[in-house]
Amino acid sequence: MTTDCNYPSVTQVLKIHGFYQDMDLMPAANSIVGKARGSALHKACHWLAMGKQPPWKEPHPELDRYLVGFEKFLGEHAWRMHDHESEWVNDSERLIAHPDQYGILDGKLSVLEIKTGVLPEWVGLQTAGQLIARRMSVSQMQRMAISLPGNHSYALKPLANYRDFAEFRVLLQAVHTRAKYQGQFWLKEAA
Repeated sequence: MTTDCNYPSVTQVLKIHGFYQDMDLMPAANSIVGKARGSALHKACHWLAMGKQPPWKEPHPELDRYLVGFEKFLGEHAWRMHDHESEWVNDSERLIAHPDQYGILDGKLSVLEIKTGVLPEWVGLQTAGQLIARRMSVSQMQRMAISLPGNHSYALKPLANYRDFAEFRVLLQAVHTRAKYQGQFWLKEAA
């Protein structure tokens, strides 16, 4: 899934600038459990988007309360997933993205970001970075976020703020400016 290029990812750009700080400040046990739940939930949503049930046999109460919301979304919208977590690379911007899902939503090419709980205010920056990595504009692909609060419901939010693109590019340029003097610091900080 990862290329040989050492460009920062959209997630790394946002983490460098503190956008994931709330999650990073959680107690270790909550953080580890939350990351594991998020990873498992994303995989289960991918299965559901492919029209299949997740491959586990036993109910998962921790996940099921979120998945019911995703199933409601699938029942109320025409979502045809083309791919999930595929790698998008933009060599001219020196950026990588791995969007949760993309495909056709209610007749429009869309990137879909899946979040549990409340959508962070910066999710628009995340999806703008993804479209930059894909070399797409909002006229070519719409940006959407789905919130799965864990109460068997969902909220679908269009992300239409054009400033997200300019703001993300400022963050990305700051990363590349620092890299000019310190090298690919995001690789060292991840180790």
